[in-house]
Amino acid sequence: MAIFIEEEKNNGGWFGFGVVAIVLIIVAVAIYYLFFVSPELISVVIPPNLQVINDVKQLSSFDPNTVLNSAFYNSLKSVVSPPNPPPPGNATPFGVF
Repeated sequence: MAIFIEEEKNNGGWFGFGVVAIVLIIVAVAIYYLFFVSPELISVVIPPNLQVINDVKQLSSFDPNTVLNSAFYNSLKSVVSPPNPPPPGNATPFGVF
């Protein structure tokens, strides 16, 4: 019976090189798209029926006193009481534990 001792064949060199090359290509493409490609800011033109600038312009003449003094607003009643916040700070530093 004979014992043969041989060196291991190193077939992983090309596979490792290929994996590293693919990872470097992915990283390079990601860096290019993140830092060097400027995105298009507006690609859709707003249709005329969505341009409601005149409606917003009418809000500049809004008077809040007309709402606060109206009969409907004065007829409303509060259902939920306002919250009472806890006092700031902690009485003892170890109160949390």
